[in-house]
Amino acid sequence: MLSFRSFLVYFLIAVGALAALSGWLLSRLHPPAVLPALLGLGLVAMLTLWAYSRSQQALQAAPGKFVTAVLGSMGIKMLGCLGAVIAVGVWNADMVKAFTIVLMGSYFVLTAFEVWALLRNLRALSK
Repeated sequence: MLSFRSFLVYFLIAVGALAALSGWLLSRLHPPAVLPALLGLGLVAMLTLWAYSRSQQALQAAPGKFVTAVLGSMGIKMLGCLGAVIAVGVWNADMVKAFTIVLMGSYFVLTAFEVWALLRNLRALSK
């Protein structure tokens, strides 16, 4: 079973790598979008941590409601990302394409990481 501390270490490594890669690519391709894109990555990271902790709480408290908690937290995470894209589109339409690419890329990577950690924890319960 993956402890929250181990998850946090792996998660921070993944977020750091995504931030470095996104910052480097955007500084070469579209420099004005670096700060908003990194803020968007921070938003996705915070939402992912919240979703994982919520799923872990549901798994420990009421395993029958685990799937509902996972789907609900991922839906809230998706709506948060959609709101961020809309806010950047209203604020500065020139940055919306670069921001959306970085935000959705980090969303998919961090969601895959979250699902991997959840499946690893569920595997320990099935034995």
